[in-house]
Amino acid sequence: FQKANDIADGLAFVWPEKHKWQHISLALGIDAKQAKLKLNSICSRRDAIVHNADYNDVTDKLRDCSRADTQSVVDYISDIVSSIDGLVS
Repeated sequence: FQKANDIADGLAFVWPEKHKWQHISLALGIDAKQAKLKLNSICSRRDAIVHNADYNDVTDKLRDCSRADTQSVVDYISDIVSSIDGLVS
């Protein structure tokens, strides 16, 4: 489960809340649409890295991937996990 809707579907097995991303995003301090969009963007980038070696077909170059960008993604995923844990526990 990586994308926002898939995570909500998986959480349905252990958390009966209907509007899961509204609660998760509130814990994150952003609105639900923004929270899901950011996560789905991270998942799309992950897919590009895994399935296309992060190669940009338009520029014929690898996409940039800085340490700061990577840390930002790790922090965001960690925040999502912590929020879900706090809400479901």
